[in-house]
Amino acid sequence: MAECPYCRREMEGDDVIMVLPQRQRRVYSTVAAAGPQGVKKDALALAMYAEDQKPTTARYGVLRVVIHGLNQNLASVGKRIVGRGGSYFLTVH
Repeated sequence: MAECPYCRREMEGDDVIMVLPQRQRRVYSTVAAAGPQGVKKDALALAMYAEDQKPTTARYGVLRVVIHGLNQNLASVGKRIVGRGGSYFLTVH
C-alpha cells in the first residue's frame, strides 16, 4: 500500500488519484478508463487540455512530461503508464 505524502494515511489502488495534480489526474483517469486497448495520444492530449487551447506540438511535449511525473507518483502503488505505437496503456506490476 502507498502512503499519502500529505496526511501519511495508507492509500489503496485508485485512492492515489486523490493526491495527483489536476493534469495528472485527467491523464490517469483517461488511460484507466480506456482499458486494455489503450488511448491514442491525440485523445489523451485533448483530455489533458480540456479547458486550454494549446498548439498541438506543445501538447505532446507537455503530455510526456506529465506522464513522467505521473509514473513517479504511481510507482508507489505498482502502476505505470506506458506508450506503444501512439497509444498509452495503464500497466500494473
